Amino acid sequence: MRYWKFSAVRAALTLAVIAVCLPFAAAQGGQEKFLADIPHPWIIEEVAGPDNGVWLPRELIDSDSNPGRYSRLRVGSGDEPHVFYSTWSPKSDPRYARRLGPGSWSISTIDYATDTYRQVSGDLDTEGDIHALYHDGNEFLYYAISTDSGITWQRELIFDKGAKYASIEVDRKDGVHVVVASLPEYGEAVFYLKKNEIGRWPAAYIQTGSLCSSGQGIDVDVFCRPYVISSDGDAPNTVITLATR
Repeated sequence: MRYWKFSAVRAALTLAVIAVCLPFAAAQGGQEKFLADIPHPWIIEEVAGPDNGVWLPRELIDSDSNPGRYSRLRVGSGDEPHVFYSTWSPKSDPRYARRLGPGSWSISTIDYATDTYRQVSGDLDTEGDIHALYHDGNEFLYYAISTDSGITWQRELIFDKGAKYASIEVDRKDGVHVVVASLPEYGEAVFYLKKNEIGRWPAAYIQTGSLCSSGQGIDVDVFCRPYVISSDGDAPNTVITLATR
């Protein structure tokens, strides 16, 4: 008799749980079906904290002169975002944006060239100085540094062989490393540049060949050793390679 009473109680509890969970499961199933009908469900924004796996609402950084082409994001030592990007129209200028707080950004133009090309890259050093890389309408590659949070910039030409797809990386000792490709009319090649003790930017060949300049990237390890990836060859026989020293 005692066993029968126990079984009856357990059965009643089970039925109660099922009665509570079934409507919730049905609602969830309907939601999943609805999301599946959306072509790109991952663009749905949800307002919630960062710890439960959903994204906070997006912030507007800049809306002047069609910005955002070829953008690059870095996060500083104080967990503040820094954005490097280019405007598009009516004029192409390289810009830098620093987040001051939620929804608040400080924006500066790195160069006011007549027709700056749109590929911009950037990084930060251990002192908080800002390093930027961009090329103009003549495909000349420029390096710029700001020591006052982007208020003023010191600029210099560092490569004049038809630059494209340039990228910059600052190591833990504040050494500045650059990788850049030259255009076909200059002979397609990938170059590595690092500013030396006397302020020069000697360029070293990494790779030459057909279409080797279609894309490359750079990073440095804890020993400040550079690593460069680049592509080579004509489709469908392209390859990607790694170089270091």
